[in-house]
Amino acid sequence: MRLLISLLLLTVTLGACANGDNEPRAGYSHTIHTMGTVVTLTLYDTPPARARQTSRDIETRLNEFSARWWSWGEGDLGQINQQLQQGRPASVPPDMQTGLRRAIALSERTDGRFNPALGRLTELWGMHDPGSRTTPPTAVAIEALLPIPPAASLIPHDQDITPPEPLILDSGGFAKGLAVAETLRELRSRGVERAIVDAGGDIGLLGQPGDTPWRIGVRGPSGDVIARLELTEADLAVFSSGDYERGYEHKGARYPHILDPLSGRPVTHTRAVTVVHPDALVADIAATAILVAGPGEWLKTARELGVERVLRVDADGTLHATRAMAEVLFMEPDTSNMVIHESPPGG
Repeated sequence: MRLLISLLLLTVTLGACANGDNEPRAGYSHTIHTMGTVVTLTLYDTPPARARQTSRDIETRLNEFSARWWSWGEGDLGQINQQLQQGRPASVPPDMQTGLRRAIALSERTDGRFNPALGRLTELWGMHDPGSRTTPPTAVAIEALLPIPPAASLIPHDQDITPPEPLILDSGGFAKGLAVAETLRELRSRGVERAIVDAGGDIGLLGQPGDTPWRIGVRGPSGDVIARLELTEADLAVFSSGDYERGYEHKGARYPHILDPLSGRPVTHTRAVTVVHPDALVADIAATAILVAGPGEWLKTARELGVERVLRVDADGTLHATRAMAEVLFMEPDTSNMVIHESPPGG
């Protein structure tokens, strides 16, 4: 079962074939190092000169986005956090308000399992800066930060956020979704009809796949593709959240980087979650919220967020999938070891 736990590592191979053959459709690819990961743009059916210029422009925009939205940087969100952590009002630039409002509105549908106000907790555990901490904080220190203020208290009024208490906004659970969504919109506005945005294994798909589905291959630890998603719809996002990305070990115990805003502690009951949804921001937030929700509540959380396609891996390696996800998921050699759940209705 170890092999199957690792399937959510999402080292992705993408194959979108045209004309019913087995050759990948010609595309222009451009690699960008930004947002702490590698972003690969693949533009199909686009004249080479226009594809090159568009990709360079997207690279500039993504680098600017990364600087502005990093919670602990010197950009806009970092400066906002300098005010909020002192309990002082902070002004949000107009062009950042829509994204922040959407993230907050979605967080309100998760019963507290996703809360962008948990930045002080992220700092306490050292999860904002890999290597900054190798021992867990004390229970007293954790409890001192609970309960985390509800996200609704962070909705900008005019342009200002007035925090109910000192706090830090952590964009780690939604910034990549915003970036992928904005990139897809920008590509479409420039006349690109078909493209893939691969942001470190989180995927945005623009346009129709062609005569055969978008094929997203998922690699196991040996590097072999052990599963694949086959998606026939246009304009989808595939996002994952898992305990393998960051964290640390102390005295034989593993402390994953994903924190439960309600308990203040790392999530250990779920190894990974992958979701498919038309909206990259919804997919990003849902992957984290469903992982935090855990065995008893993950379907409810998916329902509240309107996510029908979910694959979840328990701590013991058991695979759970909604029926809608199982219909597009192909395991190798089969799916007989996967528990199928009736898909939550879209919301």
